[in-house]
Amino acid sequence: VYKKRQEILSEIKNLGLAVKLDTNGAFPDRLANLLEKNMLDYATEKVAYYATLMGCKLPEIIITNAKTTWGVCYAKKNLVKFSAMTASLEEDLIDMVIVHELCHLKYQDHSPKFWAMVGKYVNDLDNKKTRIRKISKTGLNRYLF
Repeated sequence: VYKKRQEILSEIKNLGLAVKLDTNGAFPDRLANLLEKNMLDYATEKVAYYATLMGCKLPEIIITNAKTTWGVCYAKKNLVKFSAMTASLEEDLIDMVIVHELCHLKYQDHSPKFWAMVGKYVNDLDNKKTRIRKISKTGLNRYLF
């Protein structure tokens, strides 16, 4: 279901899209749709897997065009949202984002208990946090390009 970054870029090229942002910083509709579909497919599978593993209720999933965050959780609504740009990350980082948001269903903060729960499901968490922070500093909407 999940397509690696190179496969997405190849598909973008085959669609005849320019691999850059337009002057407004928004990406073309077809690219947005491609990323949204890939992220929804992947997130649906992985959220079900991790929610079962964690013993939490399966949340609703929404894919957005957010440019400033990889994901967000609304615990009271049992809802998680992921940016379509999350699909441009390496698979282990996507999984970390998914686990991070699912852990917010139990802890609505970034307390030591929250991070301990994330670490239970994400190997080498500190390294992954460092990697995603580095990517985030470049801006979500520019990482793919």
